[in-house]
Amino acid sequence: MSFDSRSLKRLRELSQKLPKALPTPNVTAPSKAPKDNKRHIVETEMNPQALFHELMEASPDGDIPTHLIERLKEVESLALERKTNGKLNQIDKNNLPEKNHPSFQLRKAKN
Repeated sequence: MSFDSRSLKRLRELSQKLPKALPTPNVTAPSKAPKDNKRHIVETEMNPQALFHELMEASPDGDIPTHLIERLKEVESLALERKTNGKLNQIDKNNLPEKNHPSFQLRKAKN
């Protein structure tokens, strides 16, 4: 399609008067996480027995994905570590040497 010189001139004038294009806003993709950040009990449970129970309840056929088996192993090892550290930190007064006991006397003499 061709324009005569007068129409072409008019089109150029009009194109200069048009508003400039607005910059496109930086829209980030909406988060796939739920807005209320609710997580399944299988993701938050720290008691190994309760986690195992929840895994069995969540699985219709008893088949558990490997990443959840790994999580169960991790929770079990953390619980065992806490239990072991708790026992080591407890002071059993029955196992303390008596002041008259020979081993107590030897320690006192060395200091």
